[in-house]
Amino acid sequence: MQAKRKGLWIKGLSLTSVAALLTIALFSWVQLGRMPQNLQSRGRLPSRQQLQNLEIVSKLSAEYIKALAVRGQYVYVSVMDMLVAVYDISDPQNIRKVGELSFNLPEGQYGHVEKLELVGNYAYAQTITEGGIGYTISLKIIDISNPTNPCQVGEYSPAGVQINGFLLGNNYAYVQGSGLKLHVLNISNPASPQLV
Repeated sequence: MQAKRKGLWIKGLSLTSVAALLTIALFSWVQLGRMPQNLQSRGRLPSRQQLQNLEIVSKLSAEYIKALAVRGQYVYVSVMDMLVAVYDISDPQNIRKVGELSFNLPEGQYGHVEKLELVGNYAYAQTITEGGIGYTISLKIIDISNPTNPCQVGEYSPAGVQINGFLLGNNYAYVQGSGLKLHVLNISNPASPQLV
């Protein structure tokens, strides 16, 4: 069963999918040495005129990209059916899938990863699971120290609370819960996030 498609779409592509393609194109531009040296050294984004010189050198053939994050030569992409796929983009003309993590769902449920953030050797994923009598939103913690074999090590899913968003910093996750409540988690041990 397919999840309902939410958000803005442009000719069959979600804005997140377009953003993923642009991220890969920008990364490819830098990898192929086309980013002017003065922009690389200052960490500035290219101008509109420079962006006109972008070319798509490769595409990911993922059905529905919801979130993505880039670290070094890897891009972590969330696609439908609660899957986080890892692609090696070190050779922009030969992007290849090197790993994946699929979150197991009970029968009759479906979902997706809404947001993905990377900190250290961990990815933090806000997941939405739908089916049955409602939906559940939780924060899953993934060990990505080996990009070819990402694995879930922790989760924060308090009973009766929906997670609407999160920010990470200084070994803490600041989680916005339903009812405008802020949950502060100590994530110094990602396998066991603790409510402060």
